[in-house]
Order: sequence, then C-alpha cells, then structure tokens
Amino acid sequence: MWRFSFALGICAGAIVAASGCSRPNAKNAPESPQNLRAIFDAYSEATKQLKRPPANLDELTPHLKDVGEIDKVLRSPDDGQKYVILWGAEPHASQAEVLAYEKIGKNGRRYVLRGHVVFWHSDEEFKMVHFPAGHAAPF
Repeated sequence: MWRFSFALGICAGAIVAASGCSRPNAKNAPESPQNLRAIFDAYSEATKQLKRPPANLDELTPHLKDVGEIDKVLRSPDDGQKYVILWGAEPHASQAEVLAYEKIGKNGRRYVLRGHVVFWHSDEEFKMVHFPAGHAAPF
C-alpha cells in the first residue's frame, strides 16, 4: 500500500511541476514591461561604455539599435506617453530607486522600472517609491 501512495505522490508532484513551473513566454508578457527592460538594458550598456550614466536620449539611442522601432520602445502602449527616464541615475544603485516609469499609466496603475526590475504600482504605491538624488517624484 505504501508503494502505491508513494507512486501516486510522485506522479502528482510531476504533474504539478510540469504544469506550474514553466516560465511565461516573453512574447505573451505585457508590452510596457518589455519596453522598460529594453530601456534598462540599453541604459546599462550606455553606462558601461560612457563610464557614467547617460545624460540624455542622444546618449541612450545608439544602445537601442537592436530593439526594433526605437520610438515604439520609448513610448508606453498603455498611456501613449513617452516613458520618463531619469537621466544620470545609476542603473545598478538599488532596486529601490526608480530609473524609468510610465508618465500616466492606465486605470490608476503604472509600470515602474526600479533597478533592473519592473513593478506595477498603483498611484498610491508610486507615491512611496524612492527617487535617486537629483530627481523628484512627479507630484
């Protein structure tokens, strides 16, 4: 009897692992987080090459050459506005610090790039995030 229970447990565990542990397909992820991750990658690469964070869009643009339509990547599909990028901020300083965000967002929420991670914050949560030195919250 214990062999049957053990085998049943193994089968159930394998089914759960196979169905619940797969990573979501990046193509199915919302577009805004993909854009913000592309911005982070380009911003990090620019920081590495310049030996300092980029100071403006002109310094970032060459590092976006592999993302497809640059204007599309720099604009949120949720609110139609260009992402706010905090120029001169250190990209690897802290996950707590904002690097870029949707200007308005949608339905009271916005995607926010903090460090290398994209968060989906309510307006109230966004009011509580930390902005790097020299940058102020938009309210």
